[in-house]
Amino acid sequence: MPRFRPFMMLLLLLAGCASAKTHYYVLDAHAPNARHKADTSIIALQLSIPRYLDRSQLVSRTEGHELFIAENHQWAGSLHENMARVLADDLSGLLSCRVLPMPLHADLRADATLLVDIHRFERMADGHIRLEAVWHVLKHGQRLHAGALALDSEQAIAGNDYAGIANGMNRLLDRMARDIADRLERMHHPAH
Repeated sequence: MPRFRPFMMLLLLLAGCASAKTHYYVLDAHAPNARHKADTSIIALQLSIPRYLDRSQLVSRTEGHELFIAENHQWAGSLHENMARVLADDLSGLLSCRVLPMPLHADLRADATLLVDIHRFERMADGHIRLEAVWHVLKHGQRLHAGALALDSEQAIAGNDYAGIANGMNRLLDRMARDIADRLERMHHPAH
């Protein structure tokens, strides 16, 4: 029996490693639902995110240029698609038009295109979540509006609080939608 003891200990160790539970997260829209806007103009949303974020695992920055990939804390689907859907839904709820993520259905035609290029969207080494992006509104190939933003979470979040990180990311995405909507409204309806 003693010669089987190391083998049994190895099996127990492997079973412990294999039983690590994976947690899944999604981002959700928070602006009022805009489904009733069927006859309004359409803005097509084209979103891009860095490749290092376009993965199933949550990504955080450690010191310097190092990234930490949380293997057991993952997005429930594509982060890129989830962000595009949430941003489109939030903007649709805030603006007088419908915003739809690209690609559009074949029977829909966009009146304008909103290009959003995310440069950074992760928990930083100091615990704050950072969202940096630039955006442009194009109509018939002409740039109508543009903006840039850099948003930080109000509170630092512990590196092992992945639910807190996902919630903080969701709040920043909502803030970005409000910032873009506010800028677009001011450009279309300047103060007299």
